[in-house]
Amino acid sequence: MWTGEFCDKKVKDVCQPNPCYNGGNCAAKGNRYTCTCTKDFSGEHCSDFSGTFKEEYIVMIMWNHITEDSKPSSLYLTTNTSTTIQLTIPDDLDSNNEMPNGQFINFNSEMKIALPPKLQSNFLQKERKAVRIKSTEPISVVLFDNNDHISDDSSMIMPRSKLSTTYMVVTPRTFGRLQNVIGVFGIAALDEDTRINITLRLHPKTTGSRININGKSYGHLDSFEISLNNFETFQVGSYTLDFTGTIIESSKPVAVFSGSRCNMSLDSEMCSQNMEQLPPTNEWDQKYIMTPDFDETMYYYRIISVEDTWIDIHYHAWNFTGRVLVTGGYTRRVEVNTNEVYLTGSKPFLVARFMAGNTTNSDFRKTYMTIVQGVNQYKRLYKFVVPEQYVENFVTITIQASFIQDIRINGQTVDPQMIRYQKYANFEYTNLIVEVLPGPIEVTTTSSVPFGLAMNGYSSLDAYGFEGSAIFP
Repeated sequence: MWTGEFCDKKVKDVCQPNPCYNGGNCAAKGNRYTCTCTKDFSGEHCSDFSGTFKEEYIVMIMWNHITEDSKPSSLYLTTNTSTTIQLTIPDDLDSNNEMPNGQFINFNSEMKIALPPKLQSNFLQKERKAVRIKSTEPISVVLFDNNDHISDDSSMIMPRSKLSTTYMVVTPRTFGRLQNVIGVFGIAALDEDTRINITLRLHPKTTGSRININGKSYGHLDSFEISLNNFETFQVGSYTLDFTGTIIESSKPVAVFSGSRCNMSLDSEMCSQNMEQLPPTNEWDQKYIMTPDFDETMYYYRIISVEDTWIDIHYHAWNFTGRVLVTGGYTRRVEVNTNEVYLTGSKPFLVARFMAGNTTNSDFRKTYMTIVQGVNQYKRLYKFVVPEQYVENFVTITIQASFIQDIRINGQTVDPQMIRYQKYANFEYTNLIVEVLPGPIEVTTTSSVPFGLAMNGYSSLDAYGFEGSAIFP
């Protein structure tokens, strides 16, 4: 805008740069302005947070790395409405202001946050290294935990409302010839004075199966206690031991993660880390459906239960059902080649799946880990970000067969040319694997029927995967 006798004097735009914070809109009125704030903010410059946080997430970066690393891990956040978040880490870990620590951030679709390597937890040390995210609306949070510049694995982060006080650990074992797979599990506290009792289950259960923790030796079924405060983490790891079946009980809700530092498939020379957040035992299900990878390669899965549980394992391709008894605290590893598997249990149980796959033109398979989504945990809407650093990315949808035509990906029907796999899981459900492009993705149905969803992808030297049981309610 110009003024003056000859219109040669430029009027300063009081809205440039925008003086309104947190997404507020500026409206100029002569040489003055007013800010119209988004729903969670108020004040002259929209700098005062006036919203209410409805959900909270706690993130832990496990030390799954072979060498010291300088590459950040990443958080991908998505929402389906205008949402304000506040991300908080201990002040001494953000002395260089690398992160938006403590700031209020409003977003409407998706955002990515880099987590510096100094947030990686170490073995057998109580450390203030957790990351807390508060949000005014339910959001999906996916962690990509970087390993040594070449390997990520991912996990969907559970909201505080889904966390509890009793967990059972499941960790991977090697696919191939590598013997020193380092099994790990970690705990992150949300509250002050959280007392935690850990009853170890160590495999193999031999006389020499012991681990030193804080100067004391522990064996199979031994217990020890720790106390954690808000933001504190504690991680346990071993080169020789499998911690599957370990019980974690706490006085207040905590977040528990598990995985392995280095896993390797039979045809690979490269380590691949495995990582996943574990659900508490009260979030377990009694029905699970599993799908092989798009190229129908081998995977295995582990079943764990708190109580003695009969598991029916149905192979639809063979029209065969077997029955096994999983005793409380026992882990059962089942090898599967190229078939869908439908599991039902007499009591709630948990299933962890370990995949070894690759890109279409790669000779090396990389491994990843997921916690399988129970049938009763299926949702009507999933929204997340497909990362850009992978060559091929796939979404696996498990849905009642009569509703498969109702699936919509970003509002569109499924492109038949992008379908890589489609088979019946049982007489009721079918599995569909669709290749998708990087970027935000929303999967829903026109009939609003609940369905299961898993996400995975590959590059030439890496693989990742997660399932969608912790997404929008």
